Amino acid sequence: MMRRRSSIGTWFSPTTVAVVLCALVLLLGPVVRDLYGSITSTLKMRAEYLPLSRTELIQRIETLEADLSRVEYQSVLYESLADDIRQLETELGLRPVDAYGSARVIANVNASVYGTIIIDAGQTSGVTVNDYVTSEGVYVGRVISVDPHQSLVRLATSAGEVTMVSIADVSLERSMRGVGGAYELDIPQSLDVPRGALIRESSLGLPMARIIEAQIEPTNTVITAMAASLAHNPLRVVSLVHRESL
Repeated sequence: MMRRRSSIGTWFSPTTVAVVLCALVLLLGPVVRDLYGSITSTLKMRAEYLPLSRTELIQRIETLEADLSRVEYQSVLYESLADDIRQLETELGLRPVDAYGSARVIANVNASVYGTIIIDAGQTSGVTVNDYVTSEGVYVGRVISVDPHQSLVRLATSAGEVTMVSIADVSLERSMRGVGGAYELDIPQSLDVPRGALIRESSLGLPMARIIEAQIEPTNTVITAMAASLAHNPLRVVSLVHRESL
């Protein structure tokens, strides 16, 4: 007579057990990782603070509280400064009417000729790639990467960055190249462009730089001019303009 296979044996077959274990690993994996991270972080903090005496711990706490107070105060100052800048830019006509917001510079990477800044505004603030970035009415660069809460801006002075510009009192539009902290552009020798001539970004019409030096070669038909940015350095607060709005 054939013996019926036990239902318990069916449920606990090797295949079923393997499937259950895989499901548990998938479900509990993130929890275990978070728990491990919390334990590791706690152990590191314990190792850092355990050797300290009571007096040293009190001093460390007071230092951290002072740092926190300083950050909170700087945050309040930033909000107040941003409001003042927005009002002044509007009153003086320096800020385009379609600028949609301001942002604080939280990192300034100017260690090389490829200058960039990181600002504390991103997708949640409506920032998009290629948005124009200005500072105190001066064009300074464009957004090249956007995250949810911050964005990366390439400065117009960055080496290889090209911007279309116009020169004051000259009916001529030229491309101006960033050379790392400054600008370079070619101007026909037939044009009388004086030192100190103002250069504006073509799309926004905002000031950008002034010519400070010209290299004249008799055999060439163009003058290579150097120009200095009008933006204050380091940048603290910037305004943003959508490229599509122009």
